Amino acid sequence: MLTAIFLCIFIGGIIVWSMAETIQGKVKQLYFHFIKMRVSNTGSSFFALETIEGYFRCCGVLSRADYTVQSLGWCDAKEIHLEKCAPPASCCPSGLDCDMTESYEIGCVKKMAIWTSDNTATLAGAWVLIWLVIVFEIVAVAHSVRRLNLQARWQKLYGHFEEEEKLKARIAKKQKALTQIEMDVHVQDIG
Repeated sequence: MLTAIFLCIFIGGIIVWSMAETIQGKVKQLYFHFIKMRVSNTGSSFFALETIEGYFRCCGVLSRADYTVQSLGWCDAKEIHLEKCAPPASCCPSGLDCDMTESYEIGCVKKMAIWTSDNTATLAGAWVLIWLVIVFEIVAVAHSVRRLNLQARWQKLYGHFEEEEKLKARIAKKQKALTQIEMDVHVQDIG
């Protein structure tokens, strides 16, 4: 059973790695959706975009021009036409309001793809480390199950000897207590 889980996760990791382009397309769609949600002041999307754009020093999905797309609702048609559309503060190097020409030029999905490409060795190392932990856990669980089975089998075969020894120890303790009581009674009879 554990081997099947191990194989599913391993094969799943390879499939995810091979589907990088598809995943990148889904991330683009999700990012556009977050921008639309940001316009409606949804707290979680606002925080997510602020964090991503601040960390990666990027703006929009593909470029800063994404915020000038009217269908996203960040700027109205008049602002776009007059080129007065300002990006969010998270797109600005200072973190304060700026105009579109001062904002980060590269989009966040592109920046994330560049970061992933630059850090492939680190990501692969982390993936291998996770797999080593999973293999260790599988071995530990298999060892624990084996040990519990052996313990149950031993208890079934030899457990009555332990109970016998415990019973003998209790009897010896009671006999010692009785002997002490008899000696105390005998001392009282003499005195």
